[in-house]
Amino acid sequence: MWNASIRRWTPQLTATVGLLFLASCKHAADPSPPAIVLPTEQGPLEIDGHQPIDISKLLERHRSENGLPALAGGLVIGDTVVAIGATGERQAASENLVELGDKWHLGSVTKQMTSTLTAILIEQGVLTWETTVGDVFADVELAEEWSTVTVLDLTRQRGGVLEIDIASVLRSRAKAQKEFEESLPPKPSEERLQWVLDIGLKAPPDTRKFRYTNGNYIVLGAMLEKLTGESWETLMQTHLFQPLGLSSAGFGAPMGSDQPWGHLHAVSREPIGLVPGPFADNTPLIGPAGTVHMSLPDFARYARAQLDLARGESPLWSGESFPILFQHPNDRDNPYASGWVIEEKSTFTGKPLVHHNGSNGFWLAKIGLETERDMAFICATNYFARGQADRVCGTIFGELSNASNIEQLPTQ
Repeated sequence: MWNASIRRWTPQLTATVGLLFLASCKHAADPSPPAIVLPTEQGPLEIDGHQPIDISKLLERHRSENGLPALAGGLVIGDTVVAIGATGERQAASENLVELGDKWHLGSVTKQMTSTLTAILIEQGVLTWETTVGDVFADVELAEEWSTVTVLDLTRQRGGVLEIDIASVLRSRAKAQKEFEESLPPKPSEERLQWVLDIGLKAPPDTRKFRYTNGNYIVLGAMLEKLTGESWETLMQTHLFQPLGLSSAGFGAPMGSDQPWGHLHAVSREPIGLVPGPFADNTPLIGPAGTVHMSLPDFARYARAQLDLARGESPLWSGESFPILFQHPNDRDNPYASGWVIEEKSTFTGKPLVHHNGSNGFWLAKIGLETERDMAFICATNYFARGQADRVCGTIFGELSNASNIEQLPTQ
């Protein structure tokens, strides 16, 4: 493992021998592991005072081999974005090339963001991990079983809330499209509350076992809204995005021809780009489960913040609520924490990995943390490719993780 971190790099260290060494299983007995020398070549842009290594050529190899319109990714070690890159087209066959500042839809990576928001509000005394659905909706006649379903059950996908039904999705998308066309301010929080009360909590929870659904997080989002009087979108901006400086973060499909578009799968032809708008994303109703977008540098900053939280070293947030985000019930078959999958040995990196992916069916994003080595990986593409994109991102994680030192990071 990396036996010393480089958490406090400064730009002057770019050509200096780092304090980071590799002691992987293969070389664990080596008494003198190689020192890391950061390259002197400038990368594609400066991020927080550091010039990352450009891995766009590495990404291009994977993009072209797998028929993805665009692909982006990066590596964070400690406080530093060590490597980053983006390649391909914003819209398939358009010659409209992506740039590093472009925004990417993160899908269900949003779930861990909502869980983090929940922990922040817990530390502020708004609620606890043991607050129940029945506690928050005490003014509503609910089945008695909801009085035992806790906030922690919901974040761990053990709340028993069923998946959102297709009819609700279609109604919500139609409503959002009308608001979009008429330039009306959307009010997804009102729609969330209505869904929760009319459908989501209409029947008792059917199970307390693991079941991955967007519904658990819709209910959680509605609970946070009811407790604070603020929309989930406002809470996210105020308590998560702004403190982290994620100025590009927003909700729904990134807007405009100067941004990547999500793509539908098409047989025997190029993927089909989706014009940005309500029908280019999941319904705003499921916001707390999967509608966040942001730029690649901001995604890297977010990954760095999660790495800090997972290691108990966050400069922003502390308290007993945060370690719980990365803990799961003793369930070997479903090691799911609060928006994170916990693997003792990743099939991609061969090492312990905390990770999650996200897709609305048109995009794919993936984040991974190797907490012992103080490393984080990010990857995003504007084409789900029927699951193939997730495997591509996992392969990239493995290549970055298994580089013997920073000088040998794959850039081709």
